[in-house]
Amino acid sequence: MLSAKVEKLFSETYFDQDDDLAHAVSVFDLQGESVMDMVSQIVDVDELDVTIDDPHNRVYFDTLENGEGYQASKTEIEEWKAGKTRLFSCSYYVDIFQHIPLTVTPSHLKVA
Repeated sequence: MLSAKVEKLFSETYFDQDDDLAHAVSVFDLQGESVMDMVSQIVDVDELDVTIDDPHNRVYFDTLENGEGYQASKTEIEEWKAGKTRLFSCSYYVDIFQHIPLTVTPSHLKVA
């Protein structure tokens, strides 16, 4: 079993002008059997370019989302390009951890 600490940075983005640089940050946890299992809990992995930072066990990717926090559909992206809706540019940074079974005993509570 794997766990991940996910950091999401997002800002409103515009198709034909500079983005709103006011970022917000959201942090949450995930669990899954594989890295892509966890990523697929956030976005459709078939339409995603995922980058792996191997020495740091970090995965990161960017996507467009609607105002409800879901990945933008093709229709929403077309409406966004036409200036009819707003979308948010989201960057996800996923730090991966592996679960190690451990039985905590009183000796673990002693200060060295």
